[in-house]
Amino acid sequence: MKNFNCDICIIGAGASGMTAAIQAKRANRDARVLVLEKNSIPGRKLRATGNGRCNLTNSNAREYLKSLRFLSDMGIAVREYPEGYIYPYSESAADVAEVLKNRMDDLGVELLLDTRVTGASTSGSNKVIEAESAELGKICVNAQVLIISAGGKAGPAFGTTGDGTKIAAGFGHRITKLVPVLTAVEVSDEGIETLAGIRARGSVKLYKKGRKIFEEPGEIQFTKTGLSGICIFNMTRHMIFGEGETIQDFGIGLDLCHDFDMDDYITAGVEAIRNVGSDEPARDILRTFLKKNLASYVITRSGVDPDKRIVDLSAPELYAIIAATNDLRFKPEKLKGWRDAQCTSGGVDRFEVDDETCQSLLVPGLYMTGEVLDYDGPCGGYNLNFAWLTGMAAGESAGRSIKH
Repeated sequence: MKNFNCDICIIGAGASGMTAAIQAKRANRDARVLVLEKNSIPGRKLRATGNGRCNLTNSNAREYLKSLRFLSDMGIAVREYPEGYIYPYSESAADVAEVLKNRMDDLGVELLLDTRVTGASTSGSNKVIEAESAELGKICVNAQVLIISAGGKAGPAFGTTGDGTKIAAGFGHRITKLVPVLTAVEVSDEGIETLAGIRARGSVKLYKKGRKIFEEPGEIQFTKTGLSGICIFNMTRHMIFGEGETIQDFGIGLDLCHDFDMDDYITAGVEAIRNVGSDEPARDILRTFLKKNLASYVITRSGVDPDKRIVDLSAPELYAIIAATNDLRFKPEKLKGWRDAQCTSGGVDRFEVDDETCQSLLVPGLYMTGEVLDYDGPCGGYNLNFAWLTGMAAGESAGRSIKH
């Protein structure tokens, strides 16, 4: 077994881990910082964020200016888009990961890749970290400070399999239930497969035991098995089950015409069709409102035959079509799992971690950052913003704590 001694050991070279390493060295250039990363490249999940474009932060996020200052210090140019989205100017997530890696190199941070941590414990005032390296075999690291930045459980293809929370639990920390969020939803409603590939602007509403608990406008994407899109992803953050609750307690409603009062428009259109005696089918009543397959689906769900002539529709049938368009209900069957989720809900209980420094309140010299902690934000840069902020806080505090 090969032994290493360092001042600060960081588990994970993701967004928050690399940030912590950089800030630790900036706070204390004499500190020896060692980062252990299980993947063959640093920032593997970071490189895939935002479909490879990397939504760095959001102008509506907490302390986002602090994140921007850090990114600017790293030499990362940014541009802001509507709704507060902030991306690297090149819109390349790989560029961001490479810049952070280069800054670690410049500062003298040591990095061991293909190294999986197998255990961590306290020995006196130090931390002992055991790991297996593809190059070195079994290794043992003795460090004054340990920073756990191993990510959550979402996106296991990127190496995020919940290792960080297991390590934190070994130090006595309480772990709140881990749930995949920012993901698609499968529904049990018949005929949903006919809508696969259709995108529609609208508003999604989430009901729990009949009470509306969430609403957000945006683009809704229909899949072979259910619903996707940013507003759907954000909705899943609220689909948390209490004791004795199941997914059957939730209901989803889509308003597919949320920004247009269609009642008078439809009524006038039907009257005009009756005046000319057209044989147009009911499905055409939603022409220019919804795509063809979606229009037929909505009308069928309203209880009206989509092949029935518009001139033969009764007033109750017209109102049923309008009502279905404004509140199309779905029964969620399950959330897509860890493979498809963008974020983890749950993690290390934040009441056990100092808000200012991210240091454990239970174990001196132990820090936790990013998705290891019980935090999940909506789509749009909020989760990366949290990674930058917690990485900075832990790194700066850890660097200052080292005395030679």
